[in-house]
Amino acid sequence: MAFQQMEATNTAENLPASRSRLFGLLVSEYGRIVRRELAKTPETLARAMREGISYESFLRDQMDFVQATIGHFVDGPSVLEKIYLRFVDVKVLDHQDFNDITAKNYLLSLRARIEAILTTEAAEEEALRRSVNILMKVVNAQNSTFTEFNLRENAIRIELLLALKRDLGGETELYKEARNLLDRHSLILINYMHEIFLGRLNDSLQEEKRLREELEKKRQQTEQELRMAQKIQESLLPTSYPKDVGLKFSARYLPMSSVGGDFYDVASVALKDGSRAVGVIIADASGHGVPAAFIAAMTKMVWQSSLDACIDPADALGRINKQLLERISGNFITVGLGVFQQTAEAPRTGFFHYANGGHPPCILLREGEPPKLLEARGRIIGIFPEVQVEKKVVEYRSGDRFVFYTDGLIEARMEDGDIIGEERFLAHVQSVQQLHAEEFCDQVISYVKESALDCSQDDDLTLFVVDVP
Repeated sequence: MAFQQMEATNTAENLPASRSRLFGLLVSEYGRIVRRELAKTPETLARAMREGISYESFLRDQMDFVQATIGHFVDGPSVLEKIYLRFVDVKVLDHQDFNDITAKNYLLSLRARIEAILTTEAAEEEALRRSVNILMKVVNAQNSTFTEFNLRENAIRIELLLALKRDLGGETELYKEARNLLDRHSLILINYMHEIFLGRLNDSLQEEKRLREELEKKRQQTEQELRMAQKIQESLLPTSYPKDVGLKFSARYLPMSSVGGDFYDVASVALKDGSRAVGVIIADASGHGVPAAFIAAMTKMVWQSSLDACIDPADALGRINKQLLERISGNFITVGLGVFQQTAEAPRTGFFHYANGGHPPCILLREGEPPKLLEARGRIIGIFPEVQVEKKVVEYRSGDRFVFYTDGLIEARMEDGDIIGEERFLAHVQSVQQLHAEEFCDQVISYVKESALDCSQDDDLTLFVVDVP
């Protein structure tokens, strides 16, 4: 059995008187606490130990060790039980009766400590270290600190000395020799435990260093990815606009992070009848950062070809949806798409054909009229097989201004926690509509940022303006 009596080259009879007496007293105390453990509930005694035997079998092995070592001993309470209670987590006793708790590791630690008395001074440190290694299982389970261990070890030393002083009849020479031995043992134990905790601290510091280096490596990798994605994002935005199309374009773009998911674009469209039109798009990909930028990039690649020489923005959104459906699984993008079709009779008039895939509606600003929301029903892009988009058309003329934007402008939070909202945004847009397009864009963006003065920017801010001169 794993816990049978250990063979020892030294016996109690071969020891000096102080060690022999101390050994006998401690083995007697050990026997009393083992007998106390044998009185626990049948359920506790039947509990299986990790070594494959029951707790009762383990205790019987310990009792065999006691009886083979000192024979008969006087029954009664043991000072070791008082010490044991110092090791039991109070939280455990709050939920479990003392009779339901096994004490295998504590007993093994005590036994190793007692057996250290049998050894020579050269070998006792190894035996005491074995005691600590066993006790560490208890220390780990209770998440104890080095300070707690020191306090417990000091308590054990004091309790043992008090018991010896009582049994030996005061501070006799034998007691003093035993005290010196126990003091040396405590010092060995505490020093070894100190080594263990310092080793763990060093391991912890090394692990922290490794984690820091790993985090720094990941940070650098992330920054590199963001720089690459930022270049992609920058390539999505138009660097120039179509000329001689009877329209003027202005825009502002402020990403929440270094990379955003908003984009806008303009493209000249050759129609089947030989005439030309101008397509515009504004989009907002779900999420932020690199994933949103890639979704926006895919939309950028497919949107112009989706027009395919026609002026049906609803059909174009359907084509975009089919292209993206299986490529951005779990994500989506809102899209506002329109086509300006200039009339041949009057160069500065025409029709604006528009459709909406879950995006905030475009605003039409016209002199002497309230702002008009160009609303059209339509589902977000990239989620549903069929987007069921509604197509609409409005006539435009000289002096009109079309304002496209993403929801970051109307959902920016103000100091009171409320969002700007569509009503406030429309009112401000109308109040500055007489400004030149570039100044108009600056004023609108400034209004949004100042309204959310004490709040961080929660979303990308994109504003795209088309003027009919």
